[in-house]
This record gives sequence, C-alpha cells and structure tokens, in this order.
Amino acid sequence: MYLVITNPGSGGGGGRKTEAAIKAYLDAKGVEYEIAETKAKGHARELAAGFGGGTIIAVGGDGTFHEVLNGINTEKCRLGFVPSGRGNDFAEAFGLSKKPTVALDTILNGEEIDIDYIKVGENLRCLNVAGTGLDVSVLEGVENKKDTKFTYIMSLINCIRHFTPYELDVEANGQTTHYSCVMVGVCNGKQIGGGIKISPVSKFDDGKLDVIAMEYPKKGLMRALWGFVGGKHMDKPYTHHTVCEQVKITSPFGYPIELDGEIYRGPVLDCRIVKGGLKTFKPII
Repeated sequence: MYLVITNPGSGGGGGRKTEAAIKAYLDAKGVEYEIAETKAKGHARELAAGFGGGTIIAVGGDGTFHEVLNGINTEKCRLGFVPSGRGNDFAEAFGLSKKPTVALDTILNGEEIDIDYIKVGENLRCLNVAGTGLDVSVLEGVENKKDTKFTYIMSLINCIRHFTPYELDVEANGQTTHYSCVMVGVCNGKQIGGGIKISPVSKFDDGKLDVIAMEYPKKGLMRALWGFVGGKHMDKPYTHHTVCEQVKITSPFGYPIELDGEIYRGPVLDCRIVKGGLKTFKPII
C-alpha cells in the first residue's frame, strides 16, 4: 500500500498535472495506492503522521518534502520523492528525475537505501540544508507573495542594498568561532534557492554535516555572491568549511532560520546528523 501525498499548488499549479500522471501510471501498473491532497501549510505533515506504515510518496517541492519528513515515522515507513516544485533543490542534488513516471519507477523498482537527515533541536528535521543569514532575509521578502523568479530577485536586490553582516557564533568540534557573515548553512545536501550550490562537496550518506560560513567580504559582495551561486566559493578566503556531526549556531539578535527553505522564527540552529535515519530509494540512472 502506497500513500501518495500531493501538493496540487506546487510548481505554480503544475502539481495537479503531476498528480494526474501519477494516477495514470499507478493504475496501469495495478498498484494499490491512496491519494491524499494537501489543503494548507502543515497538512502534509499531518497526513504523513497519520500513516501507520509502508511507503509514502511525497509529490511536490522542497517544502512538501520537508513537511512529510517531519511527520513520517522513520522506523516504520519508507519515503519516496516525486519532484514537482519550482526549485527542487533536494531532488536535483539527489539525482531524481523530474519526470513523474521515472521518479515513480525509482520508488517501485529501485534499490532501497538509507540516507542521513538533520535533526534540529528536539522536534524538527531537515532533509537538505538548514541555515540563517541573507538567504532567510530573501525568503522573508517573498513570503506570502506570488512565487516568481522576479519577486525573488527583487527581494535579493533589496536585501543587498540594505545589507548588514550577521553576527553568528558557530560551535562545532569543541570550538566556538564568531563570524560577521553573509550567511551560514548546515548542509546535508548540495544546493539551495533553486540551484545555488552552497556545498558542492556534501553527500546524503556520509554521516557528516558540512557547515559553510560565508564571511562578509568588505569589497565585492555581489561578485562573491555570484561565485557562490556557481559553487566556486569553496577556496575563497571568505568561505569557511567545517565538517562535523553536530553544530550549534547562535546569536544575541535571534535571527530567523530556514529548514529546507521553510522559515522558522524562534528555534535555534542546534543541529546533528542522523546517520542513515531515513529509508528511501536509490535513483535509477
């Protein structure tokens, strides 16, 4: 039995089309399944939490995947992914096809594997990247607005125009380092923001966190950000890379954080890697 959790509004409304393709494929294969559509923010988490055991197929973007991960019983359930969002950062980094039938074939016929996820505090999970700084400010600028590339770019330009470095303490491997920075990312995956390769060295199954701190460059912020987009920042003097299993990022200013692109206000980035904590399927190449 498969529970298919779909977000009809994902991908600018393309989720509905993806859902139809999934139904046609599963019906043709004679697979027993149930479709559950999300009705509001947080609903995917509730739907996943109510599933007793088996395989959940999450259909949507990074936000939908994040909600399902936070609801699923990781001991009793396996989680498959069908990307249908705008950015699809986890899906691209993990090697999933954007074609629904190919992604489904991975779930029905692919190899079962276990990958890592990030535990944040006591109650939150993160699949791809957790962080704070400029990326969160940009997300705040487009929150509750129509999701378009133009609104994201305008928010980015506005944030850079009024930019003030973020003051953050990063505690990892027994040491605490203070950064006046652009952002800090705690990475299980490689990219954020629809293709910004924040941590090109990350792997989903190495049992490690890659903490990337981009210190504020006193000159050439735009040039530094452009290199960041293409993943050409790792050897720059303003980039600090820490490999660890646990990290805590704090600030007296109480900055908001993002987990898989979802904004949280209040929680601290107290992160640890959960090795092999998520049962999923290896993409078929």
